[in-house]
Amino acid sequence: MQYGVNDALPVLHTGYVCSIGVHVIWDNAALIPPPPAMRLTPAQIQTIQHAACQYFGADAAVWLFGSRTDDSKKGGDYDFLVETSLDSPDALIQQKIAMLLALQSSHPFEDEKIDLVIKRRHSPFELPIYTVAQQQGIKL
Repeated sequence: MQYGVNDALPVLHTGYVCSIGVHVIWDNAALIPPPPAMRLTPAQIQTIQHAACQYFGADAAVWLFGSRTDDSKKGGDYDFLVETSLDSPDALIQQKIAMLLALQSSHPFEDEKIDLVIKRRHSPFELPIYTVAQQQGIKL
């Protein structure tokens, strides 16, 4: 059977497969959709995920949102939402600054413009940007 780039693919076994730019998660004959388009390299994804865990805890979640989620656009800064269980405002500010410094000095993001939006997971305060990032962005 032939599959197009945007077709759901049959799943055969566990793991990642990359063939001609298509990433597939295999899991016992289930069908999965193709991954969303985004302008991030695998090294950038690994770097942002590692930094989020390092600075905001192992349960930190990261979304890419904004123009970098659209493969048809060029340029643009990197917009990330980091959701964390950290609650202290002082710690959030310190960790955000530390993470930005680490990202901008890393090879994958060297000299790039990066915006970090930090969301406290258990806060009743909800900014519209949180909703936009989580609904329209891509969870990494």
